[in-house]
Amino acid sequence: MALVELFLLISAVNAGLTAQPPNILFVLADDMGQWAAGTYGNSEIKTPNIDKLAKEGVKFDNAFCNTPVCSASRTSYLTGRLPSQHGVHDWIAGGNGCGQNPPIFYSREETTYTDVLAEHGYVCGISGKYHLGDQQQPQHSFSHWFVHQSGGGLDHPALLFC
Repeated sequence: MALVELFLLISAVNAGLTAQPPNILFVLADDMGQWAAGTYGNSEIKTPNIDKLAKEGVKFDNAFCNTPVCSASRTSYLTGRLPSQHGVHDWIAGGNGCGQNPPIFYSREETTYTDVLAEHGYVCGISGKYHLGDQQQPQHSFSHWFVHQSGGGLDHPALLFC
């Protein structure tokens, strides 16, 4: 569904229905439920920056993650497909290109929203946790690549520049 909406947005820009393409910032946080942000009604946890982004941009009130596992949910967000469609069902333990395991490209054949955006002149970047296979080289039209070497966490805190 996300890819359909993206195509509609790009079509509107190309047809001249909107003056210029909007900036798009997609923020994904591990282990952060919707209930853990002020913009969704939590008065105990202070999230002023997330709240401001939600107020000034687009806030998704009816969205969900189809799996609680990082690699599978990231692939779903990027592709707009379910794990049963894209094939990533669990967190990816190996194949990140670090250590003894050779790098693996789990979603190479998939079209992602970043591929679509790049085809329409957007510059796409990623910072933080990728955790979808080879971390050593940019994938899916990301021209700016600043990711954790092995998925992230306290045991792998160093970042990798490519």
